[in-house]
Amino acid sequence: MTLVEYTRWPHGAKLRLTNGTQKTIRYVAEHDSTPAGSPILCVEKTSNGWTTASVTIQSITALNPITRQTTEAFLLFDPAAPPKPGDRRVSMLTHDLRPGQSVEFWYRLEPGALPKRVGTICCVPQSALMKKLQPWLDRIEQWCRIKPTPAGQVRVWCPNSLYLPSLQPAASGN
Repeated sequence: MTLVEYTRWPHGAKLRLTNGTQKTIRYVAEHDSTPAGSPILCVEKTSNGWTTASVTIQSITALNPITRQTTEAFLLFDPAAPPKPGDRRVSMLTHDLRPGQSVEFWYRLEPGALPKRVGTICCVPQSALMKKLQPWLDRIEQWCRIKPTPAGQVRVWCPNSLYLPSLQPAASGN
């Protein structure tokens, strides 16, 4: 994911996600007023350093009773605040990117706000071998007390900190 440009009105940044692999990948985004959606990962720079992004996505398979077709849906999940019974969960927007294909996001920024880093989660198809090895890898991660990473999910971050300076003119002392 790369920074393309900043926009002054509306205030924000244009980002580009490019599939540099040989396989079609699927990216996950939040629904907004744009066709591509909005990146789902965001951390802010504070005086203590960068905040942590603890959200993950959960894949579920649903059956359409009318067409009898199954579809895969992705839900945003924050392990720090698990959902309570009765909580409503909204599915994320997903799009496929073929090899070499790109998509552009627009991310809203408030002038003068803390610098941010944004990203999204991409789902990479797993080979048959990886599907067989995954239960063993999960067990090893659990034994070593390593934070598990869902199979085929890759976090893709924009390496640039996004920041718009305040529009307020600096106070001058006379």
